[in-house]
Amino acid sequence: ERRLDDEKKALYEQLIKKVEECNLCLYAKVYWLGTAVREEEVIDICLPKTAIVNEIFKIIINKLALRPTSKIRLYDVLHCKIQKEYVTNDPIDLIQENITLYAEEIPQDEIELGANDKVIQIYHFIKKPLRTHGIPFKFVINADEHFSKTMLRLRIRLGMNEKDFSKVKGAVVQAQSFAKFQYIDDKVILSDYGLTDELLGLDLVDPNWIAGS
Repeated sequence: ERRLDDEKKALYEQLIKKVEECNLCLYAKVYWLGTAVREEEVIDICLPKTAIVNEIFKIIINKLALRPTSKIRLYDVLHCKIQKEYVTNDPIDLIQENITLYAEEIPQDEIELGANDKVIQIYHFIKKPLRTHGIPFKFVINADEHFSKTMLRLRIRLGMNEKDFSKVKGAVVQAQSFAKFQYIDDKVILSDYGLTDELLGLDLVDPNWIAGS
């Protein structure tokens, strides 16, 4: 009986140790996005909570055999909208448990951002701004560019053909309330809006064509 008690005690201590180790580590899945904003690969992350986000970047670069100098974006998503983008020196204990994480290689046009260009969030909705779906992403709004050209670049980014993308309408959406939105005419220069707290919403009737759906 004493031997059985000792074995139970040892097993219990091992279980306690494993629980403690789990509490000290971040276990997460990162969904890697391709150039067309679609999930291409799932990368499992297990790191001590004392690590920084740069350690996640290293895992991604090694896993996907990217160039060591590749610039990676990591962000979390809630209700199909970007909540937080993480930078290299952020401690990973800022990342909430069970939140959806996406990563991508930052596009070259964003790396070479013009002085008057701006990076904003793109998200997807159906008819009403709160009816969200799909994978949100960051996108460069070029200064003095007509919206027709902006939409052409978005079509290429999403990997959609011209016929299906013709159903998509772009709208400026207030980020705080999502109550106000305004569809945008092709001749409008989006950079004229200022775009401080706004998002660019893409209204698409058929969600099967949204990246990642």
